[in-house]
Amino acid sequence: MKKAKRQIKQLASDFRRLSDKKPNDTLNSFKLELVNSAIAEINSLLQGELPIAGFEQFDDAELPNNSDVLLVLSLYEAELNSNEYDHI
Repeated sequence: MKKAKRQIKQLASDFRRLSDKKPNDTLNSFKLELVNSAIAEINSLLQGELPIAGFEQFDDAELPNNSDVLLVLSLYEAELNSNEYDHI
């Protein structure tokens, strides 16, 4: 549980740096798999209270860019930082 929260925070931090340098660069499939895996784990912990309605993970057919990933991870990070999820 805490591992998944740390992963989201670290990924958001990493994508902040990537997005500062090259916001429009597309992710490769390896990075996308890491991001989707962390998001899937957090989604299961949030029990349907997703930060973005209808979003469960990125589509590997349409690889997102760094700034897209940062936007999503930032919303997840904000949700996890709310008092409601202090136990995670």
